[in-house]
Amino acid sequence: MSCKSCQHIPMPIRLPKDLKAALEKMSLLIEAGKFSSLGYAPDARDFEYIARTHNWGDCVEVYFSCNVCGQKYVMYADAYHGRGGMLMPVDKLHPRLIRDERHPV
Repeated sequence: MSCKSCQHIPMPIRLPKDLKAALEKMSLLIEAGKFSSLGYAPDARDFEYIARTHNWGDCVEVYFSCNVCGQKYVMYADAYHGRGGMLMPVDKLHPRLIRDERHPV
């Protein structure tokens, strides 16, 4: 369940500019200490790299956690096929998550 700190997070990702906006949003929240990067799916790239370079490859699937309430979020997008994606809350992390060692789950 989300809290006041993270209830504004969900957003659709339809275009590359939406993905850039979602990356910027999460980067600012991580810098402010409100969120932590948890890791990424095996066929994706890590959040720090794609946020810095905007080189996200064929797919984006990175996971975050609200540092206030613990709600988990995923940012996913199918960049290769242009199907877009979503930044949204999730109950479960990817079963083969590559963990961000700076922020252990």
